[in-house]
Parts: sequence; C-alpha cells; structure tokens
Amino acid sequence: MRPRLAYRALPVCLFLAALTVQAQPAWRSVYLHDEDQSSLSFSAVAFAPPGCVIATGVQVTKGRPRPVAFVSTDSGERFTAVSLKEVPRNVFALDAAHAWMVTEKAVWNSTDCGMTWTRLAKNDDLFRIHFLDAQRGFATGLNKTVLRTVDGGRKWDKLAVAAEPAGSPERSAYTAVAFAGSYGLISGFHEPRRPDESPIPDWMDPSSAKRRRQWPSLTLLLQSLDAGQTWKASSSSILGKIGQVRLGLQGNGLVLIGFDRDFEVPSEVYRFDYKTGQTTRLFRDKTRAITDLAVLPGGQSILAGFEPPGSLYQLPIPGRVHILESTDGGGWREMKVDYRAVARHVSLAYGEKGPLFAATDTGMILRLDRP
Repeated sequence: MRPRLAYRALPVCLFLAALTVQAQPAWRSVYLHDEDQSSLSFSAVAFAPPGCVIATGVQVTKGRPRPVAFVSTDSGERFTAVSLKEVPRNVFALDAAHAWMVTEKAVWNSTDCGMTWTRLAKNDDLFRIHFLDAQRGFATGLNKTVLRTVDGGRKWDKLAVAAEPAGSPERSAYTAVAFAGSYGLISGFHEPRRPDESPIPDWMDPSSAKRRRQWPSLTLLLQSLDAGQTWKASSSSILGKIGQVRLGLQGNGLVLIGFDRDFEVPSEVYRFDYKTGQTTRLFRDKTRAITDLAVLPGGQSILAGFEPPGSLYQLPIPGRVHILESTDGGGWREMKVDYRAVARHVSLAYGEKGPLFAATDTGMILRLDRP
C-alpha cells in the first residue's frame, strides 16, 4: 500500500509545481504581425480601463506605407486594423470615449476606442499628448512647443513659459509630459551644435561615430503645482537626453535618460522624488537599452527595452526584448517575455486597473495580466 500511495502522490506534486510555474507573471503576445512582404512598426500604445487598447504605427506592404491603428475593446483578445490618414506619433486614452492622437500634421480625437478619428487642430511639431480629463490637456514637441487646451483639443494655446529656458528653438524639443495629482512635469532638451557633427547616421559610419563622444545637452523642465494652471521653467546641463518621465502618486517618479553616441551605456533610469527634488540613479546596464517606463499604482516600477546587438547602440538591428520589474527600485528582476519578441523600441501602456501592454516597432503587442 505504501508504494502505491507514493506513486499516486507524484502526479499531485507535479500538478502543484506546474501551477506554481504558470502563476509567474509573463508578457505574452496578443498580436503578432506576420504577413508576406509586409512589416509593421508600432510607435505608441494606450490602454484605458476596462478594455480599450489602441496601438498606432505604420504598416509597409510591398514598399507602400500605410498609417494604421490596431484597436481592441476587450483588453487585447481581438484586434481590428483601422486605416489612418496621417502618420501617428503618439496616442493617449482616458477611456473608450476619450482618446487623442498626434500625427505628423495634426491632433485627432476618437470617441469609440480608436475605431474612427476626427481631426481637431493642425500642427506638425507635436510628438507627445496627455490629458488630465475630458477637457484639459497638453501636447509637446519640436521647437520648444508646449500647447494647452481646455475644450477637449478643439482649440490649443501656446504655453509662453516653454520658451524661457536657454537654447535655440530649432535644436530644442519637449519630449515628455506627466502628472500625478496636482503635480505636473514637462521635460525636454536642447542639443547644442557640435563642430564634428555629421549628416551621416552613426550606424553608417561607426568608426567616426566612436570618435564623437557624448556631449552634454541642456535639460528643459517645466513644473506645475496646481494641475497645470501655472508653470515654472528651469534648465540644467546633463549628459544624454530625457526621453520619458513617469510619475507615481506616492511622490516617486522615473526619468529615462538616453545616449546616442559611443557612451558606456545606452540609457540610464533615475528615481525622481518630486516632493523633495532629489534624484537617484536606479538602473544602468550596457546590455539593456531602455525605451519606456511605468510606475504602477501600487508603487511597482517597470522598465522596457531591448538588448543592443553591439556597442554602437544606434545600429538599425532589432534585439531581444527585455522587461524588468522592481518593487523598491533597488533589485531588478527580468520578467518572462515571449521568446519571439525583438525590437529597437518598446512602448508601454497601463491604467489604474487592468493588464499592462507593450508594443514594439516590429509589429508585436504583448500583454501582462496582473496577479
């Protein structure tokens, strides 16, 4: 009897072990573009509870580009391809009835989770858009452009304070906008002209690129303590350029610094305490090029990026996608990601509730279901 009982207990142990493995969070593919003579590059993704997902980008079929949005109303179970009239740059959603997109020419609005779009205002400088509610929003971009709307995006006014930091507008851009409660932060950079500047991309002339070391850039900051009603401008010189900022409600935030020369690392991530103004470096790894960040409502931090194929980080070759998590900003743990995921840029989307999404510039959408 004893051997028989031991024999029958073995499958139970294996079953419990399998449950433990399955319980580990993993980023699984919910959409993968796989068509002959066709490629798809997602530039941005947005998620709004309970289930609205909008990923925007460009699909190239037989050499012909087509701006597209891939839309889901059931948290990524099924996606519908929607043709767009202009190349999208960024997308933002409060809920299924309130979504906005900036393209290479204008600001657009959708009231049905991205299935149809209406042009609101023309502007070809914008790269990022963010709304506080259905009426109040901000858009940022090239030439020190920061716009504000109070009517849902139909009319936009320039934020005059954005021009105050030093640096010529033609070499300046505001690249990130984030809010947490009444605190708001808009950040960007001014890149000074250098005497050895080359019109040839670094990856086409790697030997010359290695001789052009990373120069400091001027960081441009706008901060608000009253939900964007008034702003205070400042600037400082740093190596690299701010690419993204995410803020948490507990006073913590993440700042992504990217480097575009033969620097020791492709990127760095800093913790930013917007209550005290202190910054602390959290992540620095030459084998991980971070392209986006997330600060979840519970305080957990997420980093998304790829593994560069070599020391010259600007090579146009996709690398394996890596997504890391931390509960305290100290130890980072590699999360399980679909083995097929490769990219040179990964975008993240998340809300106060529901799953997290990642979209790649190689046509994949991944989902992480929260435990």
